[in-house]
Amino acid sequence: MKFEYEIPEGLIAQKPVENRQDSKLFVIDRASEKFYHRRFSDIIEYFNSGDCLIINTTKVVPSRLFGKKISGGKNRTVIS
Repeated sequence: MKFEYEIPEGLIAQKPVENRQDSKLFVIDRASEKFYHRRFSDIIEYFNSGDCLIINTTKVVPSRLFGKKISGGKNRTVIS
């Protein structure tokens, strides 16, 4: 599977941060190929005149799918 990877459980957010402006923002500078960890409140620094920001306000419905592998082992997929 192309996007299959392990994420340490301690790095998976269980609830939103208290102050939403303190949410993390991962920035990729394509010109320099550098990565930056910022705060979402810094996002305005990355906009130029005429840029458009689209905000997705859909809700996430937590759900789980339980299945069985061909080998008979358990397989749990979490979809959120």
